[in-house]
Amino acid sequence: MTSDYPESDDWCVKDNPNKVTIEHFKQAIQQAELCAPEPGRAKHEVPKVGAVIVKDGQPLEIAHRNEVGSGDHAEYIALARTGDDDRRFVGTDLIITLEPCTAGRHGIQKKPCVEWIKSHNIRKVWSDTP
Repeated sequence: MTSDYPESDDWCVKDNPNKVTIEHFKQAIQQAELCAPEPGRAKHEVPKVGAVIVKDGQPLEIAHRNEVGSGDHAEYIALARTGDDDRRFVGTDLIITLEPCTAGRHGIQKKPCVEWIKSHNIRKVWSDTP
């Protein structure tokens, strides 16, 4: 199988203190492939979404849509794993295979993912693919 990915990380922007690489994008895509269907919804209605939170070149959390419950979004799941210490995500980068929602109409989540991201002080969101 051939890849559409560049062989090096030359594509990375200069503003990349968390050392996001193509491998992090690949991890997000691999997570998206794990998404389960949602009962009562057609397959084409449910996007497959993966998320990776990166700091200093290392993934802190990875997640995919529906990992813990039907309709739960990947970025929400990854951010919810902070427990009582949501400071560990301050200044991190989030790689997600689909732009974060702005409506918050899903799962256990009460506010839009963009609000969750802001409240955790994520430095940068990398959406879609490089």
